[in-house]
Amino acid sequence: MKLPHVQQYLMTRMNEEFGLSATLAAGTVRRLAMGAKSEYVQLEASKDLLDRAGYKPIDRSQVQVAGDIRVTIDLG
Repeated sequence: MKLPHVQQYLMTRMNEEFGLSATLAAGTVRRLAMGAKSEYVQLEASKDLLDRAGYKPIDRSQVQVAGDIRVTIDLG
């Protein structure tokens, strides 16, 4: 297991297996988005597909306020 060529072989095989599994998983998510009985499951599967396609919602928003604020308190 410590030999470089053995490690390389294992990494190659793992990548091949993950690639095949990813294709099956994507098909399952697509099937759920299209035909799950639960609307919640459809929504979550649809959001997952959009996220993986690169249409991810904005995580943060930046708000910038410009201007001066001046407070004067007259107690006398």
